[in-house]
Amino acid sequence: MKHVYMRMTNIVLFVVLITLVIYGAGCTKEITFSGSKTGSDVQFLVDFDVLNTTVYSKMQLSEGDIIEVSTEIEKGDAEILVKNENDKVAYEADDIGSSNCAFEIIESGIYTFYLTGRKAQGSVYFIKSSSLPGTIGTVNQIYGCANWVVVV
Repeated sequence: MKHVYMRMTNIVLFVVLITLVIYGAGCTKEITFSGSKTGSDVQFLVDFDVLNTTVYSKMQLSEGDIIEVSTEIEKGDAEILVKNENDKVAYEADDIGSSNCAFEIIESGIYTFYLTGRKAQGSVYFIKSSSLPGTIGTVNQIYGCANWVVVV
């Protein structure tokens, strides 16, 4: 009888130990994205409670198109990279905060909008709007994007 009791106790302890190991492994995994993202040919909208990865969307854009940008980063770090299918960087922003601005597309093509976060929380919206008259030129035009780096 004592032998059966010891064996049963060992089995129970083994099951409890395995359960704790599995549970502990699940708890240490860092969440990469919690939120919503919507991409189409006219917008890329990202709202997130957690962003520890890169999310992206593509848009077919024409020379002179204006992209309106709204960012609201409540905590953590986030950066933006916009480049065309030839890997030519159009715009880049590091350590973005909260702002509203717009930029102009100077070369037609398929553009990929990348948003990378590290422990970030907030929202970033890119919305294609119609061209502003008289703004097409040979250099990138930026309207109100104080912390954006222009790469020509």
